Amino acid sequence: MTTPVFETLELRWCGLWDRLDRLWGVQGNSQVVYQELILAYSAPGRHYHNLQHLAQGGRVLTELFEAHQVPAERKALVEWAWWFHDFVYDRQPDDEARSAEAAKQRASACKLPLEVCQTVHDLILATAHLDSSQRSLPPGATFLMDADLSILGVTPEVFDAFEEQIRLEYHEYPDPVFAAGRSRILQSFIDRSHIYHSAYMQERYELQARFNLTKAVAKWRQAMSSVTPLIL
Repeated sequence: MTTPVFETLELRWCGLWDRLDRLWGVQGNSQVVYQELILAYSAPGRHYHNLQHLAQGGRVLTELFEAHQVPAERKALVEWAWWFHDFVYDRQPDDEARSAEAAKQRASACKLPLEVCQTVHDLILATAHLDSSQRSLPPGATFLMDADLSILGVTPEVFDAFEEQIRLEYHEYPDPVFAAGRSRILQSFIDRSHIYHSAYMQERYELQARFNLTKAVAKWRQAMSSVTPLIL
């Protein structure tokens, strides 16, 4: 059964493959790579980091490309990185590094130039969303990072659903443990001078993201403080 998400993703993938062919003469079977990606993002336990996330962030990338008049070569690099940025999602610290390596390996297998393979690898590493104020980023990384964080600046209803999906992905953790970790991560974004890198995203998403994050941090801190202490 074909769904709108599958239709959107298939069209996007075909467009990327055509662009790669025009730019660098990509080789290999596009459907083999595509199906590998679909299977990865459809794995059990991916309540948020799934095909819907891939499609939603892809739409934001298109907006960013158009707003910034991004050249075809950079579009192709960022797009390949986007498809692979959550290829590995085991909720481990090295997920981005392993996803980056997978993107590089598949690009190499498709006979893309060495510099292309290395660039997509480096782009994906940026999606770890470490504080980038003191480090250089590869060209195009800010678009990838902003698209990945676009969910923070959506309507409160959609954001609340996102938080519930993340909670399901970490279902094995007791509420106090999850609340402590989640509030710490979300607060780290609030503490930044800007959540988003591009002016386009700052103008359209920044205020809503800060509202959503502040509300979520308060909720998770309340969950931490409402735990009844064990009396022995």
